[in-house]
Amino acid sequence: MTWFAIFTKPTQERAAARDLGRIAVKAFYPHVKVRRNRKKRGVTIVEWVERPYYPRYVFANTCLGNIWGINEMASVITVVSFNGTPIAIPDPVMALLAAGANEKGLMGARDEVTRKRFEAAETVRFDPGSPLACLVGRIVEDDGSRDVKVLLTMMGSEREVKAPATALQSLAA
Repeated sequence: MTWFAIFTKPTQERAAARDLGRIAVKAFYPHVKVRRNRKKRGVTIVEWVERPYYPRYVFANTCLGNIWGINEMASVITVVSFNGTPIAIPDPVMALLAAGANEKGLMGARDEVTRKRFEAAETVRFDPGSPLACLVGRIVEDDGSRDVKVLLTMMGSEREVKAPATALQSLAA
C-alpha cells in the first residue's frame, strides 16, 4: 500500500475522504476547526467551522491498481500525477504531512474572532522596550488584528502610526 495525493473539487475534501472510505481505501483528510464571526440577518454569530489544512487535497493509502477508479469519483478532479503516472508519497513525507493530527485528521483549532483590546480615543503609552518607548497617543482604530492604529503628537504635528497591540499599555484609570 502506498500513499497518493488526491486533488479534489473546491470544498469537496470531506466528501472525497468519505467517497474513498466507501470503496475501502484508507483516506487522510487533514483539517482544522476555526472559530469565526458570521453575520446572519444583521446579527453577528460566533461559530466553529471545519476548514481543510491542505485545501483541495486529501491523501489515499492504496495500491496503484485502485488509482484509476478514484479519478472517477464526483468529488475528485485527479490523482496527482507526473506524465500520466501517479506520484507515490514516501512514508517519511506522509508522516511529516500528518504530524500533529489525531486519528480523525484534526490538526488543531484556531480562533479568528476579532477581539478589540482598546476603545477608540483611548489614551495609551508605548512599552519601554518598543521603538517608540514611553510616547503617549490615542487609539484611532483597533479592529482586533495584530496592529492597532494610534495617533501620536510629535514635533507639533499629529501622525497616525500602526503599532503591534502588544507594544501598548492603556492609561485608563
